[in-house]
Amino acid sequence: MLSLFCRGIGPARRPRRRTRFVSVPACSRRPAIFLQERSFDGPNGVSISTSYYWPPPPGTYFFTYPLARFVETVIEGYTSEPIVLSGYYSQTYRPEHHNFGAQFLFEPRLEASISQNILDELRAQDIRLIHLILDFLTGYNNSVTTYGFEGKPFYPADLDYDDDTDLTDFAHFAPRWLNTVCDECSGADLTGDGQVVLDDLWEFADNWLAGIE
Repeated sequence: MLSLFCRGIGPARRPRRRTRFVSVPACSRRPAIFLQERSFDGPNGVSISTSYYWPPPPGTYFFTYPLARFVETVIEGYTSEPIVLSGYYSQTYRPEHHNFGAQFLFEPRLEASISQNILDELRAQDIRLIHLILDFLTGYNNSVTTYGFEGKPFYPADLDYDDDTDLTDFAHFAPRWLNTVCDECSGADLTGDGQVVLDDLWEFADNWLAGIE
């Protein structure tokens, strides 16, 4: 199953194919300066428009802008009225390398002001998550996928992808400690702020031994 995400900054390297998300977006702590507006028109009348801010650059040439904060997302085509998201938890973001693309994950049920009618319509269609991929270079890989309410549990600190969080995962986490400029920091950036610091350790600790019976 997909998790939430909001990934950061980094040196030149190819992004891993497996997408990771984090359960609590932490990016809104960054100062916001560069407004971004993105839109997508998909099949069956589905359209998504989202606006958000990037933070100031750190002064390096090889840089991937992370998220500073969202402004608003409007999703149409799944429900009889537009889904409008502006909350802290209902919208999450992951930039691709050097911002050549981006991935977004929207979870309408986490929006405090959303109507019960919209939630009922989404539930009837088994839509919990809306995953948007945008390719800013060619547009050929643009896509939207929905995910339902039943699925495999996700463990945010499962860095070796074996469906639990244990010492092997910590062995992946520890070498990235105090990295401050990285895309995903090999998955160790659990809060999505482009660095591996105390917040990430807390997130790791919160998930310690998850999936182990």
